[in-house]
Amino acid sequence: MSRHLIDAHLHVWERARHPQPWIDPQTMSEIDRDYPPRSAVETLTAHGVDAAVVVQCVNELSETVDLLADATGLPAVRGVVGWVDLTADVARRHESTRFVLDHLGKVPMTSTTPVTWARELAGGYGSWLTAYLQLTADLEPHEQTAIDGANARRVYGLA
Repeated sequence: MSRHLIDAHLHVWERARHPQPWIDPQTMSEIDRDYPPRSAVETLTAHGVDAAVVVQCVNELSETVDLLADATGLPAVRGVVGWVDLTADVARRHESTRFVLDHLGKVPMTSTTPVTWARELAGGYGSWLTAYLQLTADLEPHEQTAIDGANARRVYGLA
């Protein structure tokens, strides 16, 4: 059976456009570089991942707007989890937009956890994907399908 994978929580950033003050160059050197959407899609494709939902990194509406613009030119980006001030007029103007409140994937920022998290990414996407496929290999096909992307399609309303 061929697995159709969606990375449902992919962070991308270009620091000239949107600084990432949470990246400490001393302790997080593994991710202290730009990771633009096009590069992310190339990495995904190289590892056999079909699509992704990109997730904002900083709480700025401008980053969300830029991610949405980037997504229009990258068919593999099937969704954007952005940031918007829900008390602002912009949220009221987009009442038909699907909102996922506190998507629960963020790294706790009150400890050394981000440093550990960054080190674990040092092996690159291939290392992460290999571990993921090994972890899910013994699951039933319908369970794999749900985890591999069906849940993301359902939750985010992806095509």
